Amino acid sequence: MSPSPKRPRKRVRPTWAREELVRRRALLLGYCIAPSTDITYTSALQRYTDFCDQHQFPIEPTPDSLSFFVAYLSVYVKPSTIASYLSGICNKLEPYFPSVRTTRQSRIVAQTLNGARRLCGTADERKRPLTSEDLLSLATSYSTKTAHDDKLFFAAIMAGFHGLLRVSELTMPNKKCARDPRRYMLRHKVVLEEHSTTLHLPGHKADQYLAGHQVVLQQHQNHLDPCAPMRKYLDSRDALFPFHPHLWLRENGTVPTFGWIVKKMKVFFEGDIGGSSIRSGGATHLALLGVPNQTIQAVGRWSSEAFRGYLRKHPIVVQSAIWARPALSATQLPPQA
Repeated sequence: MSPSPKRPRKRVRPTWAREELVRRRALLLGYCIAPSTDITYTSALQRYTDFCDQHQFPIEPTPDSLSFFVAYLSVYVKPSTIASYLSGICNKLEPYFPSVRTTRQSRIVAQTLNGARRLCGTADERKRPLTSEDLLSLATSYSTKTAHDDKLFFAAIMAGFHGLLRVSELTMPNKKCARDPRRYMLRHKVVLEEHSTTLHLPGHKADQYLAGHQVVLQQHQNHLDPCAPMRKYLDSRDALFPFHPHLWLRENGTVPTFGWIVKKMKVFFEGDIGGSSIRSGGATHLALLGVPNQTIQAVGRWSSEAFRGYLRKHPIVVQSAIWARPALSATQLPPQA
């Protein structure tokens, strides 16, 4: 008879006290959403509790209290903001009132919010996207500058435009409590090749598990080339901070903040410029080149049809631009990581 196979030894794990289980669960619950989102949700809860105290409603959400909350806020803030507040309230109060999401979806709350959208809704004020003409102006002014921070700004704008990156993916938040170093790009993961530069994005809004994403910047033979400014910046950065792990660094050794990039953009570029201008400009540029929508969505790491809101040209204008150009070859299409 053949010997029976040995069973693997069962690993014995210690028994935890209930207090330790509660502590560990609380820790994990604290990480279930991004720090910046947690700040927004906490602010929403504070507004709701202030409303309940002011109007003598119980804290436990009911269809009446939530619909009255919507009616009250509709005079002061946009309906889209109210919807965000309701999401925050549900997230924060669900551990204490498990039926809060059912209450949020009740008919009277939903219809009150819809009424606010119809009565008080306004069009979104979108920032102007960057254009190739803006990049030409940027290259003309910054390609010969020698200051490290100028090289950083130039390289970051070019990388963001061609990689469809959010400003938040190139920087750290202004608020210290919202910063997460795990989401900062790392220098040692940059790959320099003859005709391209590859960056590693450790995490983005559609990547909650921090699996990462490869951002490929292709070389161009004109002012739109993102690789040359990137190499100049890396030479300066490596000379100043050869042992620092983070990719994007100012001359003072810190990761640039969101506000620092946006402030410099508003000083240099004309018009209504904001943080979304880089990403929307890059997406619109690809659309005008005739790049298929599914490719733009993949390059920009959009998990839904929301990317269409970043295409800031009318479809007729886009189609006219495509007809006026020769068809793109396979090598001209942006790579999908």
